[in-house]
Amino acid sequence: MKKIKVIQFGLGAMGSVMTKLILEKKELELVGAVVREEKDNGRDVAELIGLKKKTGVKCYSDLKLLIKKKKPDIMLHAAVSYVPKVWEQIKPAVEAGVNECSDGKYYDDKSCG
Repeated sequence: MKKIKVIQFGLGAMGSVMTKLILEKKELELVGAVVREEKDNGRDVAELIGLKKKTGVKCYSDLKLLIKKKKPDIMLHAAVSYVPKVWEQIKPAVEAGVNECSDGKYYDDKSCG
């Protein structure tokens, strides 16, 4: 069976947990992670999510480059929760035909009644 190639966008509290779960699943292959800080570009994912053993999976600060190099099937997004801001982050993946799943939620003052 072909593994599903996954990108993780965001390695904060939620993204770190998601990344660890991806690494545990035999049917999934983590091919890269997107980071905001340029200083984290090229680092092993393990360094940013608290794992002792290196994964061999690199972090990228450029989503378009990561998509071009790794040809992912899906991107999991856990960076911001407000949909209008999420769109700017996920747009390159959507335009490249990558499936995307985000924890973003729409929120405004009117919806909190």
